[in-house]
Amino acid sequence: MGELNRLTMTNNLIVFDVCGTLFKSNTSMDFLDFIFSDNNKYKKILALKKSFLGRVINKVSYKLLGLDLFRLLLTRLLKGQSLNDVSKQSKVFYEEFLTTKMITPIKNKLDNHLALGEDVILVSASYDFLIREIATQLNVRHFRASLMELNNELYTGKYERDNLKIKKN
Repeated sequence: MGELNRLTMTNNLIVFDVCGTLFKSNTSMDFLDFIFSDNNKYKKILALKKSFLGRVINKVSYKLLGLDLFRLLLTRLLKGQSLNDVSKQSKVFYEEFLTTKMITPIKNKLDNHLALGEDVILVSASYDFLIREIATQLNVRHFRASLMELNNELYTGKYERDNLKIKKN
């Protein structure tokens, strides 16, 4: 199971979006809130993001440059987090938070496609470690997500590949 690089189609390819389709959640932002809710830096960035000025700056940045500045700033908080710790946190996040946000009719459709032996892929602009955990929990073999940069098993807080840019284009 893993990140989609090469998928050999044997049947129909069934694609499921994760955030807002399979779960009532923006999984990246909800994950950051789950692990950093007591972090002062996180609280300050979030307060700025919610302010009128912050919303205007972010909207202009997204329209002109395709960049969600606050998403990038909040993602920077992952810098220095270990691959192992983030994997454990992702599992706890899935079990304690995401299971409560599952959209049951969509999950049932996903299960039906899997039962028919169809090739299912999860796609998202969310972090690869979250989508990997979701795919594992749902028995989905393939996924495509924003790839987070690692250096010596530590997250750098940067994207190696950001699927949000792909979604915009």
